[in-house]
Amino acid sequence: MRRVWCVLLLLVSALLLAAQLSEASAALRVDEAATRLMFHSDRAEALLAVHSSLPRPGTARVTLELINELNRSVAKVEREVVLKPGSNTVTAEFRLEPSTYALWRRLRYHVATVPASDAGTASGVISLSQICPDMFQLNLIKPGITSVGTRYHVRVRAEHPVTSSPIEGVSLSAELVFEGLPSPLSRSGATDSEGYAVFDFDLPAVVKSDGEIRLTGTRNGLSAHVEDGVRVDRTIRVSLSTDKNIYQPGQTLHVRALAVDPSKRALGGAELTLRILDPDDTVVHRASLKTSRFGIASDDWAVPANIRLGDYQIKIDRDESDEEDVYTPRYKVRISRYELP
Repeated sequence: MRRVWCVLLLLVSALLLAAQLSEASAALRVDEAATRLMFHSDRAEALLAVHSSLPRPGTARVTLELINELNRSVAKVEREVVLKPGSNTVTAEFRLEPSTYALWRRLRYHVATVPASDAGTASGVISLSQICPDMFQLNLIKPGITSVGTRYHVRVRAEHPVTSSPIEGVSLSAELVFEGLPSPLSRSGATDSEGYAVFDFDLPAVVKSDGEIRLTGTRNGLSAHVEDGVRVDRTIRVSLSTDKNIYQPGQTLHVRALAVDPSKRALGGAELTLRILDPDDTVVHRASLKTSRFGIASDDWAVPANIRLGDYQIKIDRDESDEEDVYTPRYKVRISRYELP
């Protein structure tokens, strides 16, 4: 019976000792969710959230290290601070520029009271991507091609570079630059709770070249920049029609053209060049046309009596030096003699 009581006493003593050790080790605790790393130009300030359950203030030694991708320490700060009961914030500065590469590093911490025998310690490793809430990047969402005289709709999203979570409150300035315009088209705004901002630009009626859009975002001293090209559709579209599809040698071919601008409005006063090519792509007829205010132009070609039979192609160009300026679907007619079965 005495042996049983000794065993029970040893078990109770072991449980009490374990409880004391657990209480000692829990005397210091780092709140990793509340820890932050804030950037200021080329410096980073670590704000380590330490909770002390000790009954009175005490001195603690805090060691903070930046760990790179190769698990090597690239910066180290050691400090002795006074921790009061409850929540504390320990600060330390590192030379670190804000960039996406910085988010792949980690912060290793070690906190121990002085002397170390009075209480336990707290140590661990935190990824910088989880404690840098101000870092963001900009993603641009825009049309692949637009037309002159229309509204250009642009969406921007600010998000965390690693977690892709939306960043709210990013101040944005947008510029749309075109060669030949006296000043760029400017807009400003801020991202909403989902990280989005919308900009609308009213494009001028005359644009001689493609443009460029530039966006800059700032938040809490950090900034991000993105730019991309703006492709403007300046192609004139011409539709062709003839009075029939088959002609005999000696007859007259009547061709009619309808020209519209990229905004699908009738293009008046446009100077066009009409060409008719034989089966060997040799020009057999050429004419200069000018569209009416309704975008219409027409021409007649007297088909020679001794012309070669076959399929002939009709093409329209605005300027022979820039054939991409006019889009004309392939249009063919056939020159053939009528033969009775």
